[in-house]
Amino acid sequence: MRWCFLDTVPYSEAEALQMKFAEEVLNGEDDSLLLLEHPPIITIGAKDGSKNIISTTEAINRDGLEIYKCGRGGDVTIHSPGMLIIYPIFNLKKHGKDILKFIRNLEQIVIAVCKKNSIEANLNPPNTGCWVQDRKIASVGIKVSKWISLHGIALYCNNNTELFKHINPCGIPGCKITTMSEETGVNINPTDIIPSVVKEFENRFCKKT
Repeated sequence: MRWCFLDTVPYSEAEALQMKFAEEVLNGEDDSLLLLEHPPIITIGAKDGSKNIISTTEAINRDGLEIYKCGRGGDVTIHSPGMLIIYPIFNLKKHGKDILKFIRNLEQIVIAVCKKNSIEANLNPPNTGCWVQDRKIASVGIKVSKWISLHGIALYCNNNTELFKHINPCGIPGCKITTMSEETGVNINPTDIIPSVVKEFENRFCKKT
């Protein structure tokens, strides 16, 4: 597995970059893990969560957000600075060709990273993502094309949770959002957790047989 941290990348540019890496992985290159942050943006997934945008366009723009329809699964969410965005561009033919299992693995990676930071995160079926009690700490949404995965995880480190007032996060009215920093009382930057994220991906997907 190859990985790289790309700093802050506009969402549309990141989608194009994912497609570039996906083509390489499809043609036999190693699985790729892209780690980055996004400028503030509301993204609408394949479920078309437009109805779950609950603020006016004017209010959204005042907070520096734009709205963007993308190809990932799921409803509506927000990306903003302070989140670690994790895009695994993986060939699922090498990992069992099981999309649900792949999503569960991504969630377990988040849970393991949180545990290393003294945060007890869990699943909240039937919702995807990871939660601390009733507070969501990470979103998971992927797309799979030709068995190559795209999109992935947004892990909330020290982002501004007030921005979520503009939406029903992931289509869940009243969904509470938390961050690793809020849960620990310690400021945790996205770059702080990159080593443990990479390690957990290696543990789950790069084990020697």
